[in-house]
Amino acid sequence: MPTLHVHITGEPTAGQKRTLAKRLTEAVCRAVDKKPGDVTIYLYYHNGGAQDMAHAGVLASERLEAE
Repeated sequence: MPTLHVHITGEPTAGQKRTLAKRLTEAVCRAVDKKPGDVTIYLYYHNGGAQDMAHAGVLASERLEAE
């Protein structure tokens, strides 16, 4: 049973969440030959922005400052 954990910055609207769930489910079903009822998706929201994320050991807020 495929289970996806999706982390999103900000909070999408209900319509965006609906579209995301539908398209992710369709993609998983095509890729691994599963039925929609086999797919579970968990959405996580991060509202802190660039200070609460890091990539390659550098806070996103510091990357933005360097650009």
